[in-house]
Amino acid sequence: MRLATHFGVNGNDISKTIEYCHALDIKYICSGYLPDDLLGFKEQFAKEGIILSMIEIGWLREDMLFGDAPKKDELKSFFDKVRVIGEAGIEMAHIFAALKSSDSNDWKGIVKFYTELSQYAEKYHVKIASHVGWTSQHIIRDRVTIKRLLDDVPSPYIGVNMCLGCLQIAAPDDITKDIDITLKTFGERLFLIHSRDIKVEEGDKWIDVAMGQGEINLALFIDALYRSKLDPIILPEHMPKVSDEKHNEVSAAYAIGYMKGMIKQREWM
Repeated sequence: MRLATHFGVNGNDISKTIEYCHALDIKYICSGYLPDDLLGFKEQFAKEGIILSMIEIGWLREDMLFGDAPKKDELKSFFDKVRVIGEAGIEMAHIFAALKSSDSNDWKGIVKFYTELSQYAEKYHVKIASHVGWTSQHIIRDRVTIKRLLDDVPSPYIGVNMCLGCLQIAAPDDITKDIDITLKTFGERLFLIHSRDIKVEEGDKWIDVAMGQGEINLALFIDALYRSKLDPIILPEHMPKVSDEKHNEVSAAYAIGYMKGMIKQREWM
């Protein structure tokens, strides 16, 4: 399985990040930072056997897509970033699509945007992993609504980031008793997984906890993912803070170690 970590988890020092990846035997890295020289940035990792596999390209907002006057200049920035990412030979772009609406017509705006985005994604060979919402108020939030998007925008380059925490809040059955159905529904368009653990409190409230201390059955999920034979990037996310000046890299190391243990256990089985 392709387990990854974030660039920046221990600061924006590339050499320290490379040392961190080597220490934890991580071969893939994802970045929320888009440098001017993206190809050069990518090559610094490549020389050390680390693949820069994903770049985050931002959040979609309702005022960009809905209503009579969409913000075309802001939407164009997504298309431009996909071009830059593709020209650098990076596999994936990640976009946040936690959109809310009470108007059924707004779905047309979503489909229109993703259809246009797919043209850039196909031209530059960049997979688009969409991070969905986590409440019943979000338009795209669970297996059913994600499938609707994938059906309405059939490009193989438009896919999903399956955030386990968000699904646990919005549709827990999608990653428990129906996990095989969920993985089959997403199929080869499951590009990215945010692995995390949470405890859901009243309503849509939750707290992030260390992996293995919450409600998400990661062993069940890893087993189902192996059976599916899919190969998304798996990126630990939303780690709880620990009491240390290097809290990000410590909590990330814990999460990576936990996931590695789960994966190794499944391989031995």
